[in-house]
Amino acid sequence: MANEQIFSSVMEKCTEKKVVSCCKKLIKKSRLTSMAAAQTLCELAYWLYVYGHIDEALEVCEFSHLDIPEPFTVNYNVWDFVLEIWGLEAYIYRKQGDEAKCGEMVERIKTVRLTPNVKELDTAEKQAAFYKRIRENWTFDDAVSKRHIDIHIQDGSKSSEMGYRFTALYKMIGYGVTGWYPQLEARKDELEQLINEYISILRKKW
Repeated sequence: MANEQIFSSVMEKCTEKKVVSCCKKLIKKSRLTSMAAAQTLCELAYWLYVYGHIDEALEVCEFSHLDIPEPFTVNYNVWDFVLEIWGLEAYIYRKQGDEAKCGEMVERIKTVRLTPNVKELDTAEKQAAFYKRIRENWTFDDAVSKRHIDIHIQDGSKSSEMGYRFTALYKMIGYGVTGWYPQLEARKDELEQLINEYISILRKKW
C-alpha cells in the first residue's frame, strides 16, 4: 500500500481533527529522513492511541519500521521520534499480553540507543556509559512534565497545558516501557495511573 493510501485510510476511519491534520501532512511527506515527518508520524501514532484507535496506531507504528536511516546519519532528533513510536508499539503489545513482541521492540530500542556516535562517543562502552548516566538522572517529574504542566495550570493556558500532557506521553510510554529508567521503574504504578489520567483529560479537551 502506498504511503498516501495508508494515511488516507487512517484518516477515513479516524476523523478526529488532530488525526486528520497529521495524516494530511504525512500524505505530502512521510520520509523518515525528515525530522518534521518523523515528528508528525509520532504525533499521529500517539493521537491514535489516545483516541482508542489501537489497530490504526499499530499500523502507523509499523510504518516506522520502513525506510529508516542508520543512527547518526541524519539529525538524531529523527531517531528520538522513531524510538518513541517504537516505545508506543512495545507498550501496546504489552497491554495486549504479547510480551514476546514487546520485548523484541524494547531490544530494538536499546540497540539503537547503544549504537556509538562515531563523531563523539566512538565506542559502544562510551555510548553505554553516557546513556546510563542519562537514564539514571531522568526523574519521574521530568517524564511527566510536571513543572511545565503546573505552570500552565496556574497561568490558565489550557492549550499549552494540554500540549505538555500530550508530549509527556512520548516519555511516559516510550521510555517507561523499556524498564531502563530507574526512577520510572520505582514508581511504575503511579506512572501508569498518570498515563491513563493524561489520556482521559486529552480525550475530553481535544
